[in-house]
Amino acid sequence: MKLPVRSQLLLMVCLVVSCATPQPTRQLTADYYQGEANARTDIKHGRMTWLDNLGLIGPGSEESKKFLLTRYKIGYRLDHSLTSDYVDGHNAVVYAEGLRRFGKRFWVADIDEKHPELGPVPLGTYDTRNEQQIDNRP
Repeated sequence: MKLPVRSQLLLMVCLVVSCATPQPTRQLTADYYQGEANARTDIKHGRMTWLDNLGLIGPGSEESKKFLLTRYKIGYRLDHSLTSDYVDGHNAVVYAEGLRRFGKRFWVADIDEKHPELGPVPLGTYDTRNEQQIDNRP
């Protein structure tokens, strides 16, 4: 069964954002903290890269990867050797830095531009930097 375009896009955004959303009751590991530290070092040196160790961002989203790279200078790297905790820690810092630099709609800007007929993608994601729910108004 094929989902409507709006549902597919919303599912993709939810999957990606959930990768950067540590659960408040989750026990964080040394890998998580190492991922955070490495992301901070990369940002300090002018590099921002979104990591993926599971291949969740598939080949069909090449446009989204290109958009993030050209608009925001955020790269993408698939590396199956990384632990999920490391990736989560790294991406939490990258996501928080993206929010700080570009505003709360930066992650869904490509979908908003490609499909204006769908209206703005709802936000309501977890801000890992301030540990609070982000206002979900556009």
